[in-house]
Amino acid sequence: MTNSDRAPSTFGSPLLRDGRLLVYLFVSFRLILLLVHQPLPPYTPGLTGFGDFAYFHGLASLADQGKLPYRDYWFEYPPVVALVSQGVYSVISLRGGDFTAYAVMLGLVLTAFDVGNLLLIRRIGMRLHGPGTGIALAWIYAMLPAPLIISFWSFDTIVAFFTLLAIASLIDAQRDRSAIADALGGLTKLMPLILLGAVWRFRPAREALRYSVIAIGITAAGLLAMLAFAGPYGLPSLRVQFSKSSAETVWALMDGNYTTGILSPNHFDPASASQPQGNPPLIPALVRTAIFAVIGLFVYATTRRRDNRGLLAFISVSFALLYLWSANWSPQWQVVLIPLVLLNFPSRQGVLFIITLAFVSFIEYPVMFAHTTGAIPPAQVPLFAALILARTLLLIGFAWALYRRLRVPGLEDVNSPS
Repeated sequence: MTNSDRAPSTFGSPLLRDGRLLVYLFVSFRLILLLVHQPLPPYTPGLTGFGDFAYFHGLASLADQGKLPYRDYWFEYPPVVALVSQGVYSVISLRGGDFTAYAVMLGLVLTAFDVGNLLLIRRIGMRLHGPGTGIALAWIYAMLPAPLIISFWSFDTIVAFFTLLAIASLIDAQRDRSAIADALGGLTKLMPLILLGAVWRFRPAREALRYSVIAIGITAAGLLAMLAFAGPYGLPSLRVQFSKSSAETVWALMDGNYTTGILSPNHFDPASASQPQGNPPLIPALVRTAIFAVIGLFVYATTRRRDNRGLLAFISVSFALLYLWSANWSPQWQVVLIPLVLLNFPSRQGVLFIITLAFVSFIEYPVMFAHTTGAIPPAQVPLFAALILARTLLLIGFAWALYRRLRVPGLEDVNSPS
């Protein structure tokens, strides 16, 4: 991917430069779709079809029996997800707690976070590539279907928001704000904490230490507060994501797991949280982790670029390596990856990469899984494997393109005093 097709520095039409108009169209498009395609069981799942809203609603509705996550059953995500889901349910319970009200309100909450993603892409793009490119990237993001779909599927829109907020604040030298945003991302899903590697590589040791203390300290405090509230389900809730069987990755193909990353349905048995639902790994997790640790250290040691574009590239290659390391893949992870691709490669090639990734991911899930009983039948395994390999090659290509950028100094590095 190259920057040869980068947008011009200015936009001719004042309509395209109008940030408020962008937000109006972005929000109204989602709200009108929601009005027309409301989730109305048993007739239609609406925009939430094939997503996790029904699953989270089922867990949140246990509050009607006096049961809360962590305290009365294990819950597989850190506290922010539980707080948002349970908070939405507590509001709509005044209306009887039906799924339609829950899904609509949760969709509105996640749409608000996605507006934040839109504005952060615009802000970071303008900072790194100039006003014209930043504006163009925001309009491109607004037209992509994957972020819209995923905002009615899962909580990863929140993960993307805190990740982008942490990156934007770090670029603007607002390091404490960035560390707080990174911690909130870690309390949604742990993945955003991978930014710490970039902070240590691109910032002086004293600043990196302060950043790490804030980010890790807030994350640890949030998890400890959860454990203090929890009973016997607290530790299982922390361990469950690390106990899942492989799914939808090359590692899963090696293991013979041709399903999605399912968990035990028995949330009231603490032991079930650590019971894999598929075949054991052919390659032990420690070996896989050691391989990628070596790759990560090599990237860290050989990085030469030290400007803000280099910072973004380092963060992005870290996410790419994390996704390649993971034994599991979820199509909603695209919502974090898409802004990183756009901001690193504001070009036709970058957009085509995103479109290709979306087709590969959504054909795999939900298209293929929609016609199964939970596992890919033997006759369809070759196509399933081809899609997984295609996505893996896309991620490898993205990581390699980023690494090539990190190997050479940036313009800001050349002009900076030694």
